[in-house]
Amino acid sequence: MCEVCGGRHHSWLHLNNNAVEDQSHTLLSSVGNLPIRSQVLMSTVEILIQDANGCYQRARALLDSASESRYMTESCRHRLGVSRQKCHLAVNGISGVKVPTIKARAQVIIRPVRHHEPQMTIEAYVVTQITGCTPSKHIRDADWVHLKDLELADPNFNEPLPVDVLLGAEVFPYIIRSG
Repeated sequence: MCEVCGGRHHSWLHLNNNAVEDQSHTLLSSVGNLPIRSQVLMSTVEILIQDANGCYQRARALLDSASESRYMTESCRHRLGVSRQKCHLAVNGISGVKVPTIKARAQVIIRPVRHHEPQMTIEAYVVTQITGCTPSKHIRDADWVHLKDLELADPNFNEPLPVDVLLGAEVFPYIIRSG
C-alpha cells in the first residue's frame, strides 16, 4: 500500500529523479575498508503450473522484465512430468559471457495461485539452474507493517528458496497489473 496516496503500488513511484539518484548511492556502503552490501529483494511470485496429469503444482518464479525468454529448471520439469523437446540455443549472459548451450524446451500452462486467469501457455527453455536461492539469506520482515494486510505474490519473499521458473518480458506485463 502506498504511504503517499494510498494506492496499490510502492511509495517510491512518487519519488522525483533527484531522490532516486540519491537512493541509488546507498546500495553499497563501507565501514573502514570492508564494503557492506545491502540485501536486495528480487521480484518473485508463486505460480501454478499444470503437470502431465492436468493437475496444478506450485512453483516459484522470478520475474525478469529484461529477459527475452522463459526458463524452467530440469528438476521442475521432471517433477511436473512434462515432456521436453530438443532444441539448440546459445545464450549470452552479462558482458556477453556464453553459458552452456540449452538443449531442451518444455511447453507448460501457468496461472496465478489465487485466480484462474490469466492462464498462459509458455514455452520454457530447460536449464540445470536459474539462480541460487533468493534472497541469499533470510530477511526479517517483522517490522514491515505496511505489508501486513497485503496479499503478496510470493508470501515467502523473505525466505531463501530455489527458483523454478524465470518469466521474461513477454509474460511480465500480464503478471504486473493493478489489483
